[in-house]
Amino acid sequence: MAGDTDVTGGVGGSSLEACLTLAVPLWIGRLRALPAEQLAAEAAKAGALLPGSAVPLAAGGTAQEVAAAASRLALALAIAALAPGGTVFAGLHWCTDPHAGCPGQGTRPGPA
Repeated sequence: MAGDTDVTGGVGGSSLEACLTLAVPLWIGRLRALPAEQLAAEAAKAGALLPGSAVPLAAGGTAQEVAAAASRLALALAIAALAPGGTVFAGLHWCTDPHAGCPGQGTRPGPA
């Protein structure tokens, strides 16, 4: 597990962290009930849009661009959270089912 490693390189800082802490669970709630085919389509769409999120988050942009980029990132993380074991990003963990070593939703995993 990634532990406290910040894979974002400091992009967005605590504002991004606060946004993801709120937005990822909201996306999880919307995605949980989707049939597998629809979830796969959402994952493909998110994967196509995600690369465009780096510039507004790293270099800044209009408030609308930054908000859209953060939302796309939260969507991608929510999709990853639906997989067994969930996902860790920027040291934060999201999952949909408790599992071995699970630190809890939107928390920082301890050392492995």
